[in-house]
Order: sequence, then structure tokens, then C-alpha cells
Amino acid sequence: MVKQYPHFMERYPDYHSASVLGKIYHEVKSQESEADPSIKIVPLQCFTEVAVSEDYKRRWTSLYQEYLRESSKLCKLEDKAERNINFHELYQEYKWMLYKAEEFEYSPRERFDLFNEACAVYQVVYEHATSCNQVSKCGFAWKVAGRALCQLYMLKHSGDTMLCSFSVLEGAFKKNHRT
Repeated sequence: MVKQYPHFMERYPDYHSASVLGKIYHEVKSQESEADPSIKIVPLQCFTEVAVSEDYKRRWTSLYQEYLRESSKLCKLEDKAERNINFHELYQEYKWMLYKAEEFEYSPRERFDLFNEACAVYQVVYEHATSCNQVSKCGFAWKVAGRALCQLYMLKHSGDTMLCSFSVLEGAFKKNHRT
């Protein structure tokens, strides 16, 4: 039975390996964590031009700060499956706060109010992401208010829609997806 693993295996308990693999792993990890200066966050005007209520902005600023605290705790979980389950549950809580239902399609709320609040979520999140130049922070808006935002975008642009499985989209946009 192995008592400790080299850190590049991402298993615990671990030790810092000075081997070639350890050095390569460390170099890759250090570059992954650096912000890519070539990525510029450009919020979509159709969501930023909406004059959202100050109540919604204050509410989602507070809720987003709460989410950031909670998500940083979840990121420290070692078990990836447990972390994913907990993140899914966390997003569901925030969806419920927005939709008063599990998903946009089942929301009893008036669409106008729902779109307004979804834009508030978008604006709060994108303002934060832009201020710290971290595109990864934008995901919260799409995971929580994405369906409402997509519906609003479609209504504003009179575009055609297409039915697509979420699993197909998830696979296409995975962080480490290579073509």
C-alpha cells in the first residue's frame, strides 16, 4: 500500500516531487492559473442596456458574494464527484431564488420581471468578472440565469432557435475540450 503519492498524481496524501514529471506538472499548473491577458470580457449589450431595478442589483450583488464564499469552500473538496454534486446543488439553490422554480420554463413569475432580474444577475456577475479580469467568473450568470438570458436574447433578436441536448453543449464547451 502506497503511503504517499507524488503531487502530480493529484491524490492524497501527497508529497512534492522534484522529478521531471513533477517539474512539468508544476509548470503546466502555474500557467493554467495565470490570467490570459488576451481574453477580453465583453458583456453583451442586449443584457447590459436593460435598466434593472436597484433592488435586484443589490439583491444579486449580495447573493453573488455569498456564492463566491460558498464556491471557494467547495473548490477545496478533494473528491471531484462530491464537489460536482455540491456545485450542482448550489446552482439549483440560486436558480430557485431567481425562478421560484427548478428551471425557467416552470417559473410562475411574470416574464418581464424574470428577464429584468436575469439581466441584474448578468450585470452583477460581468461587472465583477471584468473588474478582476477573470472570464471564469462569468459562468455563474449562465448556470443560474442562462435559460432566461437565452430566451430574452432570442426575443430581442428574432432569431431561430434550435433544440439541443445539454450534454452535447456541455461536451462542446468543456474546459479541456480539444478539437
